Amino acid sequence: MTEGTVVHDGRTPLHIAAWKGSLKVADYLCRKLPADQIDRRDNNGQTPLATAARWHHDHTQRPQDPNTPEASKERCRGEIDKYKRIIHSLLRAGADISSIFTATERSRRQRQPVLTEHAAVLNELPTAVMSAVNAALRPQREMADALTEALHNATAQQLKTAFPSFDPSRPSVPPPPLPPHVDPEPSWQDDYMPFANQDMSAIAWRVASSFVNPSVLEQSPRPVQNVTEVGRRVNTAMARFVEAAASLHVVGNKEVVGGTTNVGGQVVRAPQLECFVVGGVGGRKMELREVVQRAILDEAAKWGLVGQIDNGFRKDVSAVEWGAVGWVDKGRDGRETFRPLRMA
Repeated sequence: MTEGTVVHDGRTPLHIAAWKGSLKVADYLCRKLPADQIDRRDNNGQTPLATAARWHHDHTQRPQDPNTPEASKERCRGEIDKYKRIIHSLLRAGADISSIFTATERSRRQRQPVLTEHAAVLNELPTAVMSAVNAALRPQREMADALTEALHNATAQQLKTAFPSFDPSRPSVPPPPLPPHVDPEPSWQDDYMPFANQDMSAIAWRVASSFVNPSVLEQSPRPVQNVTEVGRRVNTAMARFVEAAASLHVVGNKEVVGGTTNVGGQVVRAPQLECFVVGGVGGRKMELREVVQRAILDEAAKWGLVGQIDNGFRKDVSAVEWGAVGWVDKGRDGRETFRPLRMA
């Protein structure tokens, strides 16, 4: 029997796990099943999320019935948290809240704990997103740290030998390899003196960028699945951020993470890498944190949950037209082209 096998009356193993409160089985299936299986309906039109919501409601109500035996009350109380966590796993896997019927007062009460868990999932997203991004960039950061120390004792000639087309005197993208018949000798290539006392972190970061594979995000569990609107936006933004951070346009980890910097004796906030643009070339720039939070707030607004969002990110992020969000690609000739991210 496979994960998506129909067992009885159209129910899958995920339906059964949601019914029986089998947390480990449900969590496993949520990680393994394709998105179209998470919201599969049984012969009664019930999805696994609706099933878990129904039995969560049942286990919270039965202890309040004076006719329920004490042993059953204790058993129900002990299983409430399992159903709650199953709902949480299903939502992270992309389960559709609108699949829960709301025609009756009872069904609306069944859906309320699902909305509460949805707010919890949204509040977890910022931490999960930053953890995934940091994991993707870890190889570059470690390599850059090692190269910074190694390059401190290297000479320009040694760097040129290792990276023939790389010119550390340039502040951004290195030039393409020179044609065989062209052999200019810029001054830095003649320098046999070590780079001692020079800040090599920017050069090290750009060299280390070749050690990052942005597709690593596809190989690790996503904080939330693409099947949902918020998931698609968040995952698209994460992938773009890692790609931008590992590009030769970025000159160091400080530019990636932001923080504070000293400008004319004043300590000012330096933003996180602003690799998103709204409205085309010259449009409003945004950080990853802002894009993620805007996606979270828009999702929360759909379900009346904005007041429950408290995740450490700013809540005053301006609204965006998602179809207008993209990034600016700067060519070797300096020409800028807007690339939409298709988040609408």
